Amino acid sequence: MSQRLICEQVVDRLTDLEEGTLSMTESLRMKMHLLYCLDCRELRDEVRKMPELVQQVTDAEVAMAQMFIDQLS
Repeated sequence: MSQRLICEQVVDRLTDLEEGTLSMTESLRMKMHLLYCLDCRELRDEVRKMPELVQQVTDAEVAMAQMFIDQLS
């Protein structure tokens, strides 16, 4: 693997970075990539919003989604 990360590698590991499960070296490499890559920074910002968005989903919405999925099956 080259020293510089490509976007695909960063995208695959964004959640790991946010959860703090990467090694120090991997974390630093990811952060270096994010410094110069606007697309990956924007995606990281979206990943950071996900927990809040998931908490806003109501039980009724989950039930409705499940009914829709069941109908497709």
